[in-house]
Amino acid sequence: MVAAGAGLALAGRVALRSRRALDLDGRVALITGGSRGLGLALAAQTPADFERALGSMFWGPQHARLAVLPGMRARGVGRIVNITSIGGKLSVPQLLPYSSAKFAAVGFSAGLRAELAGTGVQVVTVVPV
Repeated sequence: MVAAGAGLALAGRVALRSRRALDLDGRVALITGGSRGLGLALAAQTPADFERALGSMFWGPQHARLAVLPGMRARGVGRIVNITSIGGKLSVPQLLPYSSAKFAAVGFSAGLRAELAGTGVQVVTVVPV
């Protein structure tokens, strides 16, 4: 299953590159994301689990996003790439802290994209399947 997921991710990456290549030479980009399997470790649904999940998967990357955003706005150019997971689009039973944190990241990314429209700072949300 892991090999299949890696194969799909690679195929998606190749398709995306062939569709639209990005020249980031001399530009600044921020890429945030989480790690695989963390949701499984958080499956026990207590308030502390939700706090840990949001702390690591939402607030950790959020601090990085907010730190680089003023500079990107001042330059009028930048790209923020938020890497989430399918857990941010489809809640998974027994992984509610994980899914909640990923939904928060997807929602924030969509809102930030709308707020920054026309500023030269672009926001992309990547949801690997």
